[in-house]
Amino acid sequence: MAVNEINGSGGIPGSGTTRRQLALLSCDAQVDPLRAARHLAIDLRVPAIIGGNASQTAYDVTKDISAPNGTMLFSPSAIASDIVGLDSHGLTRLMVATDVQRIPVMINEINRLETQLKASRGKSQLKLAIYYRNDLTGTGTNVGLAQRLQFNGQTVNTNIVNHLIRADGYDPAIATMNGWIDRETINAYTTTVAGDPASPFMPDIVVLAGASEATAGFLAPLED
Repeated sequence: MAVNEINGSGGIPGSGTTRRQLALLSCDAQVDPLRAARHLAIDLRVPAIIGGNASQTAYDVTKDISAPNGTMLFSPSAIASDIVGLDSHGLTRLMVATDVQRIPVMINEINRLETQLKASRGKSQLKLAIYYRNDLTGTGTNVGLAQRLQFNGQTVNTNIVNHLIRADGYDPAIATMNGWIDRETINAYTTTVAGDPASPFMPDIVVLAGASEATAGFLAPLED
């Protein structure tokens, strides 16, 4: 839409009175996003790339491909603050808030729900599950919550010792497989194990720190 709007108004300024049209090239990055980025930045020498969507992809592309080749990278959904720490020469731009910037907002929402659920369920303590994608997309959020969240009036580590918080990471390489469901973690949350006082975990609140596969492969079947 933006390309059509710009081109429809005559394009972008060039030298003198000349104006240039923009061209948008789409590359299939589903199988190998780094291969697609190399093709765009090295083979075709495009001035800018829109992507990658996942934080790990944006990090790897910036470090190995786009920044070394002088290519701009605009990521519409990457959130890892580690990307900001890369020396990209100002060429990589994140278009949404980083995980560090999101943590205070997430903590406020978790604590608001904590207060609400304790009152409605008549509980003095609640259980919280943090389910995160085990790459830059989720680990930064998990670490940030572990460092700063107060839940049940205690730190995350104290809650973990008391079996009131648990954090589970999932492998994105497995999670993107067709029909994937994380039965192991779901069973840990819902099934009683003989001799294990912490089973079933049965969280009151679940925090998802990942991509869409966490909803289809974990949260929806957990709710069922």
